[in-house]
Amino acid sequence: MKAQQVILTITVSLIAVTFLTSCGTQKSTTETVTGSNALTIDSQQALASCNRSVSTSMTFNVATVMDSNNQVSADWIKTKFSFLSADITKTGYSLKFYKWRIVGSNAQLDSQPLQFAAYLLANGQTSSDTMTSVYTTQINSQYGFYIRLNDDAQYPYQVLKAVVYKSDGTVAAQSDILIPQFSASPVAYKTNADGTARAENLLKLHPLYNTDVTTMTQAQMKQATDQHCF
Repeated sequence: MKAQQVILTITVSLIAVTFLTSCGTQKSTTETVTGSNALTIDSQQALASCNRSVSTSMTFNVATVMDSNNQVSADWIKTKFSFLSADITKTGYSLKFYKWRIVGSNAQLDSQPLQFAAYLLANGQTSSDTMTSVYTTQINSQYGFYIRLNDDAQYPYQVLKAVVYKSDGTVAAQSDILIPQFSASPVAYKTNADGTARAENLLKLHPLYNTDVTTMTQAQMKQATDQHCF
């Protein structure tokens, strides 16, 4: 991936969000999407609406948002950062978001950076402008980002990739996280809608991948992922 030369900065002029609100604890009972890697979840299975990525370079949460009809938006998610290491917050370092998926046995990265807008966590107000890049020195605990997925309805993208670039355009750090919503149960998540096994590298991104869920109920697994909501 090649860094774009123009970096758009966050504007301080904010307007009220009219089409997105926090989701947090939203639960969907059914979800059927075309494509072998989509989910088909019955009424007894819960969906994870939130997730968290932790690494030595960055820590951030993602969550679903609600649209104007009080439904989970298929086109937008939100994220906030709670940690960025000193190594990636140097002058000229910038952050971009990408999406990738696995279709069949093929990993597919969309090389176009996603558009996003900064918003105040305190009141949900967002900048009127979207951007594809932001300097890491501008990221703080007061702001989050609404990210537009511009997704493929037939073969939805499953993973959000956060990439920090150095000032010379080379990659300084990157982290992957499953895009909500997905099955809160790591066991159910092992199987694609067509009955085939889900790719191992996707399974490892599930927030409960290393958790023994043998005795956990659907509600408890959802609760475990809901702790990452904001």
